[in-house]
Amino acid sequence: MEGARNATASFEYWEPLVWEFSSAFSSLILFPFIAWFTIKYSWQWQSLLQSLAIYFLASLVFSFLHVGIMVSLRECVYMFTSHNYSFAHSFSELAYEMLYELRKDI
Repeated sequence: MEGARNATASFEYWEPLVWEFSSAFSSLILFPFIAWFTIKYSWQWQSLLQSLAIYFLASLVFSFLHVGIMVSLRECVYMFTSHNYSFAHSFSELAYEMLYELRKDI
């Protein structure tokens, strides 16, 4: 849809499918761990600050795992194409990308 809207799209039409699928699939892979975590560490309203801290730390772990799996899947797909996938070229780009993903994952 994005490519059809803009005739000069800077990506191939199959790439958004890979991007979205890799993100969704990495979340699906992590789902059993999320279920286990929420059972083992259920939200406690009586200990609100403790629950906030535990779930915030868990969201950081989830985000790093989600991004790691997602980027790995994308790299695997791009190996079979003539295109190159690069998540970040520098530390500042990596920090920006991780903050972007972390914002979405939290």
